[in-house]
Amino acid sequence: MLVLGGVFGLLLLTSLAPYPRSMVGVPADGVSNAAPPTLAMGALLLLQVGLALMMRDRVLHRLTHSRRWAMINDLAGRFSMPLYLLHTTGFVMALGVVYLGLSYLPPSSSSGTWWMERPAWVALSTLVTLPIVLVGSRLLGGRSGSRDGPEGKGETSDAGMLE
Repeated sequence: MLVLGGVFGLLLLTSLAPYPRSMVGVPADGVSNAAPPTLAMGALLLLQVGLALMMRDRVLHRLTHSRRWAMINDLAGRFSMPLYLLHTTGFVMALGVVYLGLSYLPPSSSSGTWWMERPAWVALSTLVTLPIVLVGSRLLGGRSGSRDGPEGKGETSDAGMLE
């Protein structure tokens, strides 16, 4: 029901109500769904929570019965917060290197040139961000990657907390 409520809410609110289809602030829209949060953002929340609840049992089963998925979960757990906190730093540093080295700034609007440059900007930003995230994960005290929970039964601690 949450998924259907979210989908229909989003369709109605972004088609009939004055809410833009973009859930993040886009200068051309004039109104942002994110600041302050709108009813459209609430409908998106219902949709995402509904999808997460639908997948929960399958995901927990994979995490507790597959070593590969547990390792992926450990890796994501170790790097997700540093990536979230530091990805803008890497992009700004990449932008600074290009600007200072080539005296070039990317176009500010979504033009054809802007879209054609995206892969290069993503690659450059990734190359600059990766070492920052690796250092940041150590400074922020990332998890050790052990599959043993508090009782050493081979479960990931996150999966045990969700049950």
